[in-house]
Amino acid sequence: MIVSELKLYNFRKFKSNDNEPGLSITFHKGLNALIGENDSGKTAVIDAIKLVLLTQSNEYIRPTDEDFFIDSDGQSVTEFRIECLLEDFTNNEAKNFIEYLDFCKVGDKIIYSMHLYYKAWKEKNRIFSELRIGDAVDGVVMDGRARELLKAVYLKPLRDAEREMSSGRNSRISQILLGHPIFSKQDGHKLIDILKDANQNVEKYFSEDDGKVILRSIKSTLDAFNESDNTSDARFETSDYQLKAILESLSLTVPETHPGLGELNLLFMAAELLLLKHDDNGCLKLALIEELEAHLHPQAQLRLISYLQNEYNESGAQIIVSTHSTMLASKINLKNIVLLKNGVGYDLSGFVKTKAAGERILAMVHEVLGTDKCETYLDYRPSEPTWIQFKFQSSEFDLEKLDKLSREADRVVTKEILKQCLHGKSN
Repeated sequence: MIVSELKLYNFRKFKSNDNEPGLSITFHKGLNALIGENDSGKTAVIDAIKLVLLTQSNEYIRPTDEDFFIDSDGQSVTEFRIECLLEDFTNNEAKNFIEYLDFCKVGDKIIYSMHLYYKAWKEKNRIFSELRIGDAVDGVVMDGRARELLKAVYLKPLRDAEREMSSGRNSRISQILLGHPIFSKQDGHKLIDILKDANQNVEKYFSEDDGKVILRSIKSTLDAFNESDNTSDARFETSDYQLKAILESLSLTVPETHPGLGELNLLFMAAELLLLKHDDNGCLKLALIEELEAHLHPQAQLRLISYLQNEYNESGAQIIVSTHSTMLASKINLKNIVLLKNGVGYDLSGFVKTKAAGERILAMVHEVLGTDKCETYLDYRPSEPTWIQFKFQSSEFDLEKLDKLSREADRVVTKEILKQCLHGKSN
């Protein structure tokens, strides 16, 4: 299943008129890249999805005063609404939400969909909220298990990847691992047996090897504290044998002594995306990533966006990212771009049927991306759909290929390598 449509009513900057949404935006499977100027609403779109679906990291998500539309006179509305449509259910996913689904039969196939209605309102300086399924007024409230299966993966901007991947109680890395199918059965897991063996070795070290002098001293002192007829014993052992506790003791890092922020962020994203590949529970496979380019070198940005586009194009998972990077925008396929402009979300995955329509979108892309960094041009063929294409005005090179070939040559760039990277040339 995927989030296919989002409608905002009086949420943030998106004012609703005559009960029409202030913003209506469509998404598709695979990668969806939100592109727009500052204050175009990219963060608002992701925050709205978070309010409806919540996140797997179990962060505290509640509506605030800033979420209610404020007019030019400083007057705030007292209610906002978010409507979210989920479609493209597999049978494995549909079985978890069957009591909440709408369905219709097309030929021999049953098509499922689910409408989510989120509302927040103010009463006497307090903010209340509710989520209903099926209908905004008479819809039912979703139970706990189904609610958990709708939670999205979320990577916030300027993320502290090192802290997120560190050990600790309810650490993020332990949550990710517990969600993987190989840890679905916690009793009798192989990791528990490994820890039991380690615990026996620890006990042996302090009872028979070099550590026995320490344990003997502690026992002697403890005996002195107690009465002669009330002896006590002591021993060293590792943490308990609960699988959750074992996973909470783990940290995920790279072998470098002092890895950079970029490398740690890539590691963090690789871990978070783990569940989008290996979840068999029939849950929503959605990742929300703000400022995808954070802490990443331009070449790493190109490799990352290429991976996301290729890996998740037909996987059944959905990734919604926001970016300010013209480098990334120039690399993203047109079909994966959602352009936010003047309170409207343009899903460019649809074909542009006329040259005039293409020129209008082209003008907006020029304005948003900036012609000083990236050149866009219209490739119009009357017999085919119109496409908007991107290239770097400052360079005629395929930067991704340049990076690949230069790494293979130990970062030595020759004229021959440059010639191979000219647009339109092959290896």
